[in-house]
Amino acid sequence: MWRFSKFCLELSVCLLCAGCGPNETDLTELNRSCIQVEEISGGSSGAENGSGETAVRITMPDYAALYRETAKAEDFQACLADVLQSGNYSTVQFTKTVPVTAKDGNRTVQSDEAVNSLLEQELLRAINALEEAP
Repeated sequence: MWRFSKFCLELSVCLLCAGCGPNETDLTELNRSCIQVEEISGGSSGAENGSGETAVRITMPDYAALYRETAKAEDFQACLADVLQSGNYSTVQFTKTVPVTAKDGNRTVQSDEAVNSLLEQELLRAINALEEAP
């Protein structure tokens, strides 16, 4: 029973990190601030006005390692927030091709969908890693 309750707690924190729930939380905002998106130079294709694609490097916390590290804390959410705030955690990097639009010389890199997809994938990986842990 305790294992199931602990899993529910961990799952709820994962969802908070993803921004799910009735309202945005400090943990969600803190988590989002730890995700960096950087356009890779020379990765753009497409017209000056119109649409195309560009490559971006997305760096985010290694949630599986982070959750294993903080899972045994008495206050899992507070410990997670402390570690995220300190910046003392390992990261993972991904390279994705994302849409880019340009109008009147203003380029907009549309990376939110790629970030959200990777965030979901990594949080699920973290949950699975916690469930597999002894």
